[in-house]
Amino acid sequence: MGDRANVVIKTGPFMHDAFVVYSHWAGTELPQLVQDALNSEHAKSRDGDPAYQARILVSKIIPAEAHGEEGGWGLSHRIEDNEAGRPVLVVDLDDKEVWIANEDAINVSKNRWSFDDFREIKRPEGRPLTWEHLAVNG
Repeated sequence: MGDRANVVIKTGPFMHDAFVVYSHWAGTELPQLVQDALNSEHAKSRDGDPAYQARILVSKIIPAEAHGEEGGWGLSHRIEDNEAGRPVLVVDLDDKEVWIANEDAINVSKNRWSFDDFREIKRPEGRPLTWEHLAVNG
């Protein structure tokens, strides 16, 4: 039970340079949370500075009200309990790209965007950015 999803944040040239942000209850919202985080002035100002940008993204993706809570969000070096069939979003700070991967964090789709392109993906009628929306806009 839950609404689980993962975002891989890759801070260097290799996948072992990555960590994972896990959401137990906000998986449906994760694409929108990532887009909002990348659109923040702090994250934009740290393009090319992976250590700071990674911390800023985590701070923006995990809602402030969750910071004092025991559950709901996690950090790991592996994909956690992902919702069945749901892809993984990879934020590649080294190449400044966002892409969709399978649960092994292997890019298996053409859905790949530069940071600027991902920041600009338009949502239909002001609704949140969804996994389905990303699937058709890649």
